[in-house]
Amino acid sequence: MQEMDIRLIFGVLLARIKWIVASMAVGVLLFALYAYFFIPEQYTSSSLLYVRNMASDTQANSATAGNLSAAEYLANTYAVVMKTEPVLNKALAELDGAVSMKELKSMVSSSLMEDTTLLQVSARHGDPQTARLVCNAMAYAIASTFPAVTGEVSSAKVVEDATEAVQTSPNVMRNALIGALTGLVACVAFVLLREFLDNTIRDKESLQTQIDVPVLGEIPSFTQSERGSKHHA
Repeated sequence: MQEMDIRLIFGVLLARIKWIVASMAVGVLLFALYAYFFIPEQYTSSSLLYVRNMASDTQANSATAGNLSAAEYLANTYAVVMKTEPVLNKALAELDGAVSMKELKSMVSSSLMEDTTLLQVSARHGDPQTARLVCNAMAYAIASTFPAVTGEVSSAKVVEDATEAVQTSPNVMRNALIGALTGLVACVAFVLLREFLDNTIRDKESLQTQIDVPVLGEIPSFTQSERGSKHHA
């Protein structure tokens, strides 16, 4: 085995640049084809709810830091409780059997918009129309159910109905980038490992690296034609 410094590593990789580029191209092709043909299409629709802390509103009409913090806490509570049976059953009743309870749980998600009390509710499905219907049903189920859950100290209002569902999967470009990175890492690792395990002596530098003794002289290497021309001279 031989030790490898930065210059040697760079030289080895540069000498195998065609391998590296080819590996990246293969990775891009394979991952992009896999995403295109084997990952099912998914569409996502989103709706926005405004969460209000009614108890704080009675104390101050302005949006203070305390009010905002309390509303953020309530919005996070909404995000957790939205997958409880009362909310899900209310949404299922509106959907009239379009999806099952198990499907509904796996389809919906929520997130609190940064530095706001807006809760984004999203639904993901293979059919864009179904995704939008589910998102709307969940948003209104949350808005109508949560005042009772929180003891009527908060309210939620749908400020934006479910948007037209957009395709969010498969992301062919993202998969292609992952493929390129995978090909790059795999090829670089293979090239360096191959070089590191190679004990072949090619020049005096590699010899000195392995036995750590000074080289007293070198015997030049001649091709067959060179030897023949010298013999006839």
